Amino acid sequence: MDLLKFSQFLEKACSDIEITLSDQQIKSFYQLLTLYKKWSQRISLSSIHDEVEVIEKHFVDSLFGVSLLKQSDRLADIGSGAGFPGIPLKIVKNGIKLGLFERRAKKTTYLKHVVRTLNFTRTNVYEIDTNDSNFQEKTKALDYNIIVIRGVHLTADLIKQLKGIFSQAVLYVYAGLQHPFQDKTLSHLPYKVAKEGFVNNMSRTIFSLDFSALALESL
Repeated sequence: MDLLKFSQFLEKACSDIEITLSDQQIKSFYQLLTLYKKWSQRISLSSIHDEVEVIEKHFVDSLFGVSLLKQSDRLADIGSGAGFPGIPLKIVKNGIKLGLFERRAKKTTYLKHVVRTLNFTRTNVYEIDTNDSNFQEKTKALDYNIIVIRGVHLTADLIKQLKGIFSQAVLYVYAGLQHPFQDKTLSHLPYKVAKEGFVNNMSRTIFSLDFSALALESL
């Protein structure tokens, strides 16, 4: 897909969720697509390889939550994988401080390359596993106020880990048809629906959980 076709397709897909991109942002997304395709030949970034699906299911889906962010936010993308939703959110809200947390070394190498290529500032990549017994110790000095999870299974243990580090942050959880708080260990928590709608004709909801209003004893 050349830049013109890419631009037309991405602009139409973003307009469906009421997002307008600048020319520079479109070029950054095109660079990201090029990097994603190149690196996917070497390592497994995700199960999605078709260009149209990458745009729809990774780029546009990630941007569904962009209206929840301010340029001054400090965003931690937990279990970032190939950088979604963190990298698309950073392209559009370039003022945010971004942390990409990923446990697999090959993917963190890819993420660091993307960050350099797109000339991101105020962005760090952390090779770390949230299941690591030393996770809290290794991250205790970090000051992110927004935590985002997409495609990561939400558990009480994970919430407890994140609450222990980012005690005043707000957690945003991207969800499709499956309700992330439906488990009996989570259903009593004071979560809210932050945003709901349709992305690529599929129902999408972002749930929020304010850690400042959450007591560890409830987990």
